[in-house]
Parts: sequence; C-alpha cells; structure tokens
Amino acid sequence: MPWDDDLDRNAPAYRIAADLSESIRVVAGPGTGKSFGLKRRVARLLEAGVAPARILPVTFTNVAAEDLQREMLRVGVPGCEDIRGSNASRAWHENPRPPKCARSHRPYRPSA
Repeated sequence: MPWDDDLDRNAPAYRIAADLSESIRVVAGPGTGKSFGLKRRVARLLEAGVAPARILPVTFTNVAAEDLQREMLRVGVPGCEDIRGSNASRAWHENPRPPKCARSHRPYRPSA
C-alpha cells in the first residue's frame, strides 16, 4: 500500500506522514491519529529508500509500541518487518545521549 493511500491531505495523519523533517515529535491527545500518522510516516520513509535501521518510531507507552509494531507488519511496504519501535522511557534508557537530531527536534502539533 502506498503511504498516502486513502489519506485526506487535510488530516493531521497526512501532515505527520508527509513532514520532511528528519525527526518530529507529535503532541496530541488520544484518538487524534498520532499512531496512524506515524505508521504512514514510516511507510513513506521506507518507500523513499531509508534503511529500516535508520528509523526509530517512539511512542509513549509499551502498549502503543507493541500496537505500532503489529500494525507495521500489516502495511506491506518492504522493510516494515525490520522496524523496531520503542516507548519513550525505553528509548531514553537505551541511549540517554541521543544524537543531535533527536535532541533538537521540534514539536508537531496537528491543528484540529
């Protein structure tokens, strides 16, 4: 499935997926499409030829990370099976001094 298949170009999920920044942080409440947008963003990056090892989707909870991992397997874009998501706490403990791009990312707040 192409990353933008059936995505409304005015929806927050599309803006999350289409953002060309190296890294983004999405700040939004439950049910706003954060995980859906993140899944589509990963698909876009893979379709563009980014190596799976260079992609680290991070969520807030273990449950969300596990759900994202499961959903990525259903996307069908080559490389999705190699994506390893994490939650924010685990990602920080594994690498408390992240690269500059991870420290300097800007928050992305989808407008309603």
